[in-house]
Amino acid sequence: MDDICPLDEPRLADEILEDLDDLCDKLRLKFFLYAGTCLGFYREGDYIASDNDIDVAIIANETEYQGLINELIKLGFEQSSIECYKLHHLRRDGILLDLRRMDKRSPYVVPPGATTGGYSFREFDIITHYGRKYRVPGPVEKYLKSAYGTWWIPKSKENG
Repeated sequence: MDDICPLDEPRLADEILEDLDDLCDKLRLKFFLYAGTCLGFYREGDYIASDNDIDVAIIANETEYQGLINELIKLGFEQSSIECYKLHHLRRDGILLDLRRMDKRSPYVVPPGATTGGYSFREFDIITHYGRKYRVPGPVEKYLKSAYGTWWIPKSKENG
């Protein structure tokens, strides 16, 4: 099955985030958005066309994290692969949810991406998306610059 870009089915993607938010609240776990999901919500106010998943970091110990995975499976998520003990790819309704476990101590470190060696931070900023408040690495613009360089310029098909 091909993955569905969250921008193509934003209602389904929003339901996934809302279910995760409700479940983390119930389990008393914190999470934050990072990578393309953070970029899209901050810059565009929505998902972005160039992102094929929802990127979320869960702040939890291994037992709490595995409990969250088990609860998500009960909510209809399918585990598509495990790359390592701190990263899970889950899918529901064709939308990929990338979960990364982060240790509970500050500073938090967003893992390295294509353009960054990682980003270390102690505080969260908040982005509101359709009435829900989501944590993102703070300060968000400094994080986005470290991850994407000129993050404020959307990539188009014409300019890559």
